[in-house]
Amino acid sequence: MPHKPMKPCSYPGCPNLTAGTFCLEHQQKTSKDYNNVRSQEKYYQKRRLKVMPEIKIITKQPSLPRTVKVAAYARVSSDKDAMLHSLSSQVSYFSKYIQSNENWIYAGVYSDEGQTGTKNKRDAFQRMIQDAKDGKIDIIITKSISRFARNTETLLKIIRELKAINVDVYFQKQNIHTISNDGELLISILASYSQEESRTCSENSL
Repeated sequence: MPHKPMKPCSYPGCPNLTAGTFCLEHQQKTSKDYNNVRSQEKYYQKRRLKVMPEIKIITKQPSLPRTVKVAAYARVSSDKDAMLHSLSSQVSYFSKYIQSNENWIYAGVYSDEGQTGTKNKRDAFQRMIQDAKDGKIDIIITKSISRFARNTETLLKIIRELKAINVDVYFQKQNIHTISNDGELLISILASYSQEESRTCSENSL
């Protein structure tokens, strides 16, 4: 039987001739290295399976809009029939307006009739402020600054008290929120004008 031709060992730098891939010396070495590598692979594979923590997929729940308790304030300065009809219209409008917003909880409409905005004695108004302090109201909506209060000092005192407990007052006509950073400055300017206008009207009626 003819012998297989001899060829150089495939191990880098080895001058030995062999009929196979590696000479006897390097055949044993590569076999040992291979077994060591396989053994290490199995070891680390087992170790990864032991120490790998359980992965939990957490799905973030969508944040729902916070529901807020919203009330409104309406006022007329005269108890004449035309004025009382206007008050009734304001109450009806605010009731529908608040209840049409699905993120709002209807907290009622407070109304005073035959009371001026410069007078502190307004029963419904005082009750509304107390309810806000008791946590029953988050937002108060009113038609304008003059409907809420004409006296600048009284107005600023009230909105500061409400702002301190995170109760916002929204004046629709002026589109101002008292909770905003520049709300108080704008209200102070407009209220001063409204107070002067009320004083002038009172003088002209004498």
